[in-house]
Amino acid sequence: MKSHPYCIHCGTVKNIGSDRAKGKGYFMNVLSNIDKHLRIPGSSVRIRLVAKELEHIEDFEDLYSMSKYSQERVFINIIRKYYQIPERTIGQFL
Repeated sequence: MKSHPYCIHCGTVKNIGSDRAKGKGYFMNVLSNIDKHLRIPGSSVRIRLVAKELEHIEDFEDLYSMSKYSQERVFINIIRKYYQIPERTIGQFL
């Protein structure tokens, strides 16, 4: 039986399922699409704040420790902090 791939530094087992993590660029594109469709004033500042917050989250792009679902939950929570839009609306863009 073949063992699962794991990180040689920390030992975390890699997620080999279909729910794989995405890069920050994917989520920035989603944010851009939200901005284009909703046309919220002052959104350039908000986009920058969201980008800065995503940069400070450790292991956000880590394929070993994060799943796409976990990333989406973090992303939705950050978006809701700066934009007053429902979670369902954000989920439609993901």
